[in-house]
Amino acid sequence: MTHFLQTLIDAMSLGSLYALAALGVGLLFGIMRLINFAQGDFVAICAYALIVPSVDAMPALFMGAWAWPFVIVAVPAIGVAAALAANFLVFRQMRKALPQNLMVVSFALGFVIQNLILMVQGARPKVVSLWPTLTQIVEFAGQRIPLLQLVTIAVPIALLVSMRLFMRNTSFGIRMRAAAEDFRMARYLGIRADLVIGL
Repeated sequence: MTHFLQTLIDAMSLGSLYALAALGVGLLFGIMRLINFAQGDFVAICAYALIVPSVDAMPALFMGAWAWPFVIVAVPAIGVAAALAANFLVFRQMRKALPQNLMVVSFALGFVIQNLILMVQGARPKVVSLWPTLTQIVEFAGQRIPLLQLVTIAVPIALLVSMRLFMRNTSFGIRMRAAAEDFRMARYLGIRADLVIGL
């Protein structure tokens, strides 16, 4: 039973991350009919946004002493800015292209982002320790579980529930659903394509 519970928690932790990735792929494909190979690279941009130069003269704001509310807002904002810039510079120019052409363009964009990151940061692994408390061990149902695993399960569940509420109960969510159903008809009815794609 002990082994089963540990395996279940491990699976839920990893599965939560896959669920978030699937949500992103599903939203993009539902609205734009695009499988965006660069999606993971936008996540990599967020991760590398946590890395700053190691300079002793820098204030305590940097090098792992970031306030968590700032990190939670700033890091995803950097990823969103990168995705919106990619949409404006690349995908918007090819909106009427065939789906397979868009897929090739997204693959090329991901390749460019990966190589830019390698040029700037190098290929050596990087470590960022923001919240050492997440490595604490928690006793749960007779199991010793890292707090990070519980957070990794709880946060994606909260995000998935929030996304469902957003899609069903807000005007922006209704516009996105309408665009996913029939993008051309949604545009005829006055829904702005750039707004929906940006969301």
